[in-house]
Amino acid sequence: MDEQQIERAFTRIEKLQGSDPAFFALAIHSFIEAYARSRFQLAYGDETDNFPSVINQMKSEIEGFRRVSSFCSKIIQAHREINEVRHAFKECTMDAALSATMHLR
Repeated sequence: MDEQQIERAFTRIEKLQGSDPAFFALAIHSFIEAYARSRFQLAYGDETDNFPSVINQMKSEIEGFRRVSSFCSKIIQAHREINEVRHAFKECTMDAALSATMHLR
């Protein structure tokens, strides 16, 4: 992703702020996945075709930083709930949306 794509993504995410917390959180996780796929050149349709695989690939590329490892574990755990928005049209809490915001940060 280049800077313009990132800026457009942030603008889209910003527009969702204050709307449905589930879609806001899902948008953030979608952006994180897209960014990681771009950054680490991970294509769709290969062995990294799911969010945890992408995040674990990112983790292996930045090995050695305890904070990265902790972040990766937390975001994968949070993604289980957020992914249910996509698969089961479930709602999520405002806390989940706030956590997603911290993941983005």
